[in-house]
Amino acid sequence: QSGAAFRTDLNNVLAAIVSNNSNSSSPSTTYAYQWWADTSNGILKLRNSGNSAWIDMLNLDGTNDFKTTGATVATFQRTGSTSNVAMEFKNNTSSMFIGLTASATGFAVDDDNALGTAPMFFVQKSDGNVGIGQASPPSLLTLNHATNPAIQFQDSGTKVMSINAEGSFANIASFEGKALQFATNSGSGFSSAMIIDTDQDVGIGVTSPSVRCDIADTDTTAWSTSNLSTALRVQNLGATNSIAAGIQLRMENGAGAAAIQYIHCVGSSTNHSSDLVFTRRRATTGAYEEQMRIKNHGELNLKQASSVATTPAMHLDRPSAASNAAVDMIHFDSGGQGRGKLVSAS
Repeated sequence: QSGAAFRTDLNNVLAAIVSNNSNSSSPSTTYAYQWWADTSNGILKLRNSGNSAWIDMLNLDGTNDFKTTGATVATFQRTGSTSNVAMEFKNNTSSMFIGLTASATGFAVDDDNALGTAPMFFVQKSDGNVGIGQASPPSLLTLNHATNPAIQFQDSGTKVMSINAEGSFANIASFEGKALQFATNSGSGFSSAMIIDTDQDVGIGVTSPSVRCDIADTDTTAWSTSNLSTALRVQNLGATNSIAAGIQLRMENGAGAAAIQYIHCVGSSTNHSSDLVFTRRRATTGAYEEQMRIKNHGELNLKQASSVATTPAMHLDRPSAASNAAVDMIHFDSGGQGRGKLVSAS
């Protein structure tokens, strides 16, 4: 071979080395671990160890697609250490970090490479729990924020609902004039269980409550002592003799004083007996006095306050069609047989 021919071959070999064998087609002669810049596909390739195929490594335009036929595409390891391993993403404004936390407790996203103190996002390796602002989430999802931990729901960029803890309250709130609904899934869709509308009226079994607490049922069976249709139950589970379950009726008058009445079911020592008791507030001191009791066997007891002893203990008013006509006011009955009556004077 002449010197000129040798020089040409040498220049070609050096050019191939310098350019990573850049060409639109594969080198005619290949070697294990040989580089080839495939200009047709824009990929830098490496010949495999068996010299039988090319492995895609990097894109020639500077972007990186890590490609492999194995399950692990790339491994980032901090050798000889149990400290955190982080990858930084950065532009001219700021940077963010993702990586493995110290002692491999989990995977984190944060704005610094410490990762494990109070990361913005954290997945715990031991159980898969997710923490937002929480390095050791105790539940499936934990939110931790110094002033207002919250979840916000938006519809096309507009806030429509939030769940948060602010001050001394834990809040579930709706916005944009939306009622707050608690629902169950019937299989074919949601079925409303309770509604709180924008007037703060509560509906149970009704989707458009018209009073402060609106309870509806769909029982079509006629009422009887064997079908005591019940929409509201108030219980006392204390399991002690003479305790009561009751409700309070209360209003504030113009002077700021509270008018209060109670209705109670008062138990006894027997296994079923109870009395229905009506109690009133006597004075602003808070003293209360029983006014009426319907005993379990049907006896009616009325008690009148001493301050109004000159007024009737019971007032019955039954309008009559005829002016000044006598009107039957009370009938007495025993075993289905009439035993007498009280008639108003004409």
